[in-house]
Amino acid sequence: ENLSDNPDFDDDSNRSFASATNDIDPNSHDRVDYVNDGSDDETRRWTNWSPTPSDNPEVSVGVIFREAGKIVERTVAEGSIRFFSDGGTDAPSKLVLERYVGPDFDVPIYYSNYRAYEANHLFNNPDNWESVPYNMNQDIQAGTELTATFNAVKSKAMRWRMDRKADKNGVALIEMTF
Repeated sequence: ENLSDNPDFDDDSNRSFASATNDIDPNSHDRVDYVNDGSDDETRRWTNWSPTPSDNPEVSVGVIFREAGKIVERTVAEGSIRFFSDGGTDAPSKLVLERYVGPDFDVPIYYSNYRAYEANHLFNNPDNWESVPYNMNQDIQAGTELTATFNAVKSKAMRWRMDRKADKNGVALIEMTF
């Protein structure tokens, strides 16, 4: 069962989030909402592409589990993720799965760019996240669905923390499920 989808972009359902998104540029069509909409269409994507990328290559993308507008805890034992590449983006060079273990939180107001706009949000504190060891069905690459299996964990939010490749200006993601 897909515990993380929100194909209708329902404000009371699961909420995707990212520490940074290329959605500040008015010409950008990159939206973090697309990562859990159930579509494999590459035009419905998330990226953190920038013409001048940060010195920090790390970015996080995840899902807050919600039901009827309330944040809920889910038991999760599998995740899948599909990256894509183009001239300036690709799959990441590093991929770490994490579950939220911190205190109760509210959905970030700027859920697509919480790192820049909500410095005090609990998601920015690395102590509120715990690494989840996983086995991946293949090497990290763009263009195919990667499936991660792991011992079941309970959490209100799951995320992938990743580093962009040194020769790229961002990471690009089409879909993510838990």
